[in-house]
Amino acid sequence: MVDASGLWVTPGFIDIHTHYDLELEIAPGLSESVRHGVTSVVIGNCSLSVAIAQPQILADIFQRVETLSHRLIAKWLQQSVSWQTPAEYLQHLQQLPLGPNVAPMFGHSALRAHVMGLERSLTVQPTKFELKVMQRIATDALDAGFIGISIDMFPWHRMSGEWQGCTIPSQHAKFKEYAMLADLCRRSQCVFQVGCN
Repeated sequence: MVDASGLWVTPGFIDIHTHYDLELEIAPGLSESVRHGVTSVVIGNCSLSVAIAQPQILADIFQRVETLSHRLIAKWLQQSVSWQTPAEYLQHLQQLPLGPNVAPMFGHSALRAHVMGLERSLTVQPTKFELKVMQRIATDALDAGFIGISIDMFPWHRMSGEWQGCTIPSQHAKFKEYAMLADLCRRSQCVFQVGCN
């Protein structure tokens, strides 16, 4: 028996909105969150994910949200990304000495930039073929174990790098693209997260 007089007794906390995608690679124990009672974290929020796309593109998308040095993010990603697919990323996560449970969302900005290229993902709408490729990759991600897909509509989530100041790729999509992703989540009984103002 434990005397818990004057103490709070709680179940583990689930942190449903983190941007720990990069922190997990640097300090997978997430000791500060665990120390405060967090037992599970959700990553891949706000359409941001390191599950797919080229390291430099990911650095340009992440820097303004992570508030870490762009040079540091780019250097880490270029040295560390060993996965090519969302399923390989999940396998990579399972190899890390994680502190909390980790539930990853699949980020729309990363997906869009991967399929269309960064410039096109920020300036034009996808072709029918590109939409089909996005659909296939997103379906594979959900089938592999991602808990859902995140999109973003926060106007202050902006790019760094060559496209500094431009809003991130997810914000340049039209309803048809969002609806396709939402339908995938509905059919898979997964989460469809919309970050909006």
